[in-house]
Amino acid sequence: MLGILIMVGILITSIIPMFMYVNEVNNYYDKTVVEMKIADDERSREDLEVYAYGANQTAISVWLKNKGAVSVNITHIRVMRADLLKVIIFNSTNRPENFTLQISASAQETIVGLDLTPVLNLTDEKPNKFNIYVATNRGNSFASETNTLSQSGSGWETSVMEFLINIMIHSTSTEDFQFKVYNTTGGSPVFITEKEIENVHGTDYTMVNVPMDGIYNVTCYRRQGSEYSDFVDEKFRTLTWSHPVTWMEFYYPPP
Repeated sequence: MLGILIMVGILITSIIPMFMYVNEVNNYYDKTVVEMKIADDERSREDLEVYAYGANQTAISVWLKNKGAVSVNITHIRVMRADLLKVIIFNSTNRPENFTLQISASAQETIVGLDLTPVLNLTDEKPNKFNIYVATNRGNSFASETNTLSQSGSGWETSVMEFLINIMIHSTSTEDFQFKVYNTTGGSPVFITEKEIENVHGTDYTMVNVPMDGIYNVTCYRRQGSEYSDFVDEKFRTLTWSHPVTWMEFYYPPP
């Protein structure tokens, strides 16, 4: 009888607590694994479009569009000299009015006037060239579409086609559409490019990069038979360095 009591005492004081502890550790491990999988999934779903452009001769602005399905928290923006010798980081310390910046899904924000004077090369003839990266609290880093951005006395330049027209098309039936883009700055339209979107029923999206600032005309046509001959609508927008991105919406049938 005494032996049974001793065994029960050992069971209550040692084995059961140890079992409960091991079970608790396993549950914590399983919870941690699930949380890590969720975090990895959310990190992989982040999709941020970044567009840096010249605000003035010594500062840049950064346009951000959240193209992903989850909200994004911007923790800092890193502006790196292309020669890797100088870096300036904009965060809650030196840019408190913008950080941490939360951008919900499909939303956009513009951070205006990031002063690069501390890392500008103002004495040499060597041009200032920068690469801009935006970091999120999930550990992702997104590069600007305009990298590498070059500063000169007359303004800013980039090696890529930097001005962007976003086009939304809404259709109540399944249709094919064509968009023709013209630069009309000088009065006479100058053809730039064209885009086609097929099988649109509801809403669809495309974008067009254009090589310079100015006044742009986008004309929308609907396919009839084998040709895009049915005129739908046309719109005009002005693109500048301070407003390098624009949106246009087209409807079929037109309202």
